[in-house]
Amino acid sequence: MVIVGLLLLLFGWFGYNLGCFANIFEAHASTTNQGNWILSGRSATVSMLAILTAGIVTLLGRWLLVGHWDELNAFIGPVGGIAAISSGCSVVEPWAAVVCGFRGRRLGSTWSPSGELLAIVGWVNVTMSPLFWILHKLRILRISNDEEIASFEDISSHRFQENHAQFGDYTPMQISNSDSKEIINILMDYIY
Repeated sequence: MVIVGLLLLLFGWFGYNLGCFANIFEAHASTTNQGNWILSGRSATVSMLAILTAGIVTLLGRWLLVGHWDELNAFIGPVGGIAAISSGCSVVEPWAAVVCGFRGRRLGSTWSPSGELLAIVGWVNVTMSPLFWILHKLRILRISNDEEIASFEDISSHRFQENHAQFGDYTPMQISNSDSKEIINILMDYIY
């Protein structure tokens, strides 16, 4: 299942690298024989080179370190390769794509709870926990309970059908006042 997910991720990411050009058939102003199609072709070439290099290097590196093939790392390595090449895929030379893929294999091969991952989690906790604690103490993080309940009760006054006629025939859900109070109480109990 992991491998299918990684293949879908690679397929979509590869399409993103190629689809960054609004109009592929648009020629450059100074010439008629060069255009966005050349940049799209370059993006495809260097993306595939980085994916393949990262996959092969990760697979062989794992084999050298552990002594057997590891399919999971063979599929995680290419994700690191395409992550390494994505930012400059339209301007990177093919030889540099191989270097990016080789470098990107490190992103894929550290996909485990290693020291780097723990360092990232630690850094986020050290920087974000005090920020959210301060926002909570200043009462900036959430609105008051009264404002939240008022926003639930006010939803019927938005006149969705009048303001958004382009969405077609829309019939709002009819809820009595006692039902809405019960729904609000259930939501508030769930939240708090």
